[in-house]
Amino acid sequence: MTLPRIVFLVRSGARLNDLQASAGKLWLQSGGAALDEDGSAVAAIEAYWRTRPGKDPYWDFLNTRGTCDACGESYKLENLAICPNCFKVTCHRHSRACACGHTALG
Repeated sequence: MTLPRIVFLVRSGARLNDLQASAGKLWLQSGGAALDEDGSAVAAIEAYWRTRPGKDPYWDFLNTRGTCDACGESYKLENLAICPNCFKVTCHRHSRACACGHTALG
């Protein structure tokens, strides 16, 4: 299995945005944590969300609206899938098999 780009961003110490951190959290929850041998991705993603304002910043972010990159329809981000490799966002009308070779999660 090829690791998604989010893992390499975390390992390189890149500054993440909310969408990337959400994709990372979704990837970790979807079995990625087992591939995070040194725990660096888990630690970085958890640390990211702890630094964000609000009671539950992850869910606050998912409660905002986003747009499907494939059709332009707008939904709450909790109802969209995010690719942990290229960070494209897609709605339920489109395949979760991303053109980059990874699977959109959410």
